Amino acid sequence: MKKKPEFLTVPVIVLTLCAVFLFAGCNKSETSILKPYDPNVPADQLCTLEIAGNIMVTKFDDTKVKWQMRIGYTNRNGSDKQAVIQIPAGTHEMLASFGMTYNSGSGSVSVKDVKVTNDFAAGRTYRLTATLTLADGKVEETWTGVANASNLPQYVSFKIIDLGNTE
Repeated sequence: MKKKPEFLTVPVIVLTLCAVFLFAGCNKSETSILKPYDPNVPADQLCTLEIAGNIMVTKFDDTKVKWQMRIGYTNRNGSDKQAVIQIPAGTHEMLASFGMTYNSGSGSVSVKDVKVTNDFAAGRTYRLTATLTLADGKVEETWTGVANASNLPQYVSFKIIDLGNTE
C-alpha cells in the first residue's frame, strides 16, 4: 500500500481556503441586513422589506428607527444595493427620507420624513424605492445621471413594490 505524501496535504488545504476567501471577498455584499424589527414575532407572521440605497426610514409606526443602507448608495430600481429588514405583517406607517448629490457634488436633492403607508402580507417581500421627477417633467425610476443644470430633480416620491413571496 502506497502512502500519500503528507507534505502536500497541508499546502493543498491552505490554498483551497485562500481561494475560498479570495472569491468571497470579490463578491462584496451590497446589502445591509438589519435585525428583525421585533424578534418576538413568529417567522410565519413576518414579511421582508428591502430599502433601496439613498433612502432612510426614520420612523416605523410610532417608533423612531434608522433603517438605511450602510455601504454604498444608489437609487437604481432593481439594484442589489439595499437595506433589508423583517417586519410584522399588517398595515404600517413609516417616515422615509431621501438624499443624494449629483454632478460631482455640485447639486443635491433631498426630502425628509415623508409618510409612506402600506399593507404588508406575511411571507412576502416588498421594496421601498424613490421616484425622481426632473425639471422637464420626466420621471426617473432609475437614477441614470440624466440630471444637469437645466434638468434637476424637482420632486421625490416613494413607492412600495410587492416583489412576491419570500424565498
